[in-house]
Amino acid sequence: MVSLLAEIPPSGGIILSSFIESISINQDSSLLDYCIMASGLVFLGLILINLYFQLFRMIQKSFLEYWQEPWNWLEFSRWTLFFFYYIFYVYHFVLVLKGVLITFAQDAKKSFQN
Repeated sequence: MVSLLAEIPPSGGIILSSFIESISINQDSSLLDYCIMASGLVFLGLILINLYFQLFRMIQKSFLEYWQEPWNWLEFSRWTLFFFYYIFYVYHFVLVLKGVLITFAQDAKKSFQN
């Protein structure tokens, strides 16, 4: 919370004061949270490596020849699912963060009103 105050005393001039209080938006992270985050990053890294090799194979073959194999269609559907999974993951994080910030703003508003 940041509070800025400017006072004008009867003797003239301006007296400025500020109060800054830092808070933690997220809950304390546990070892399990770090393990889940690390496994997600490893998973994303493996997906990107696989995508790199598949694009390399696509470049080596012609584009049309690459898409004639059924396994390549399966790979494409898998990339699509992973892509949407990470979009949902980031969107969920943004929604949670937005909820936390709205709650914090409401608490700060109540404290200023009192």
